[in-house]
Amino acid sequence: GVHWWSAAILLRSLALTLVPVVSLHGSRQLVHFAAVMAAYGFATQRHRPWRHFATNSFDVAMSAALVATSASLLCFAVSPTDAVAQLAVREEVAMFAAVASFLPLLIAMVLGSQLLW
Repeated sequence: GVHWWSAAILLRSLALTLVPVVSLHGSRQLVHFAAVMAAYGFATQRHRPWRHFATNSFDVAMSAALVATSASLLCFAVSPTDAVAQLAVREEVAMFAAVASFLPLLIAMVLGSQLLW
């Protein structure tokens, strides 16, 4: 069993609570939020802490939905009249998209390695 999972939930909650403290910029807050939720979703998929398959799947799906939502909200994080901020957000979105595109490969490699060991 994963009796320690409540500590992981508390750590996730603490990390999400600290999002406004880490940065005052909305785009960085969204990226931090997405990173925390992606890490939590990956850990949930890896450890399967809940007793039922449907509960684990739902938790991972909701984490993925929150990551996707925060990514889609990045375009609204800055003023449309600020060209420099818009360029910075575009760079952050590009970085986020690059990481998100390789994340399934990383997950497949980790889960595949579990089958080997």
